[in-house]
Amino acid sequence: GTGGHHAGAAYPGGRRGMRGGTLLVDGQVGDGCGAVMRRALVAVGGAGDYCGASVIAGTIVVRGTMGRYAGMAMKRGTIVALGPLPELLPTFRESCEYRPAFMAMYGRKLESLGFRVRNWPDCYRRFCGDLVSLGQGEVLVPAGN
Repeated sequence: GTGGHHAGAAYPGGRRGMRGGTLLVDGQVGDGCGAVMRRALVAVGGAGDYCGASVIAGTIVVRGTMGRYAGMAMKRGTIVALGPLPELLPTFRESCEYRPAFMAMYGRKLESLGFRVRNWPDCYRRFCGDLVSLGQGEVLVPAGN
């Protein structure tokens, strides 16, 4: 189905979002998906604005489109945008194109849980940020996007 705003995120004003575990939403979720998340896996069909805002650690996989400002103020963690390149803040910098080994493991895990990705890419463009915060987070998009 679908999810509302702040799926897997902290309550408004909260300092801790999802801690551990896996959240799968086959459809679209609203704004703020996975905000302030720590050590969890969130996989969604599509996400609104501010996906992964202030993420401390963990991984968010978005199969379809993603709104603006993904990863705003993220400290660490990974956002995988399998759809079109999201509108990133200017505080993210493209760093390289590479083939992360852990993505194959995530792909197998998500497939075993029933979250289907039609063509799981093996090569990604890596954007580092948010440089306003720690700057150790990353947004991965398939190479060629």
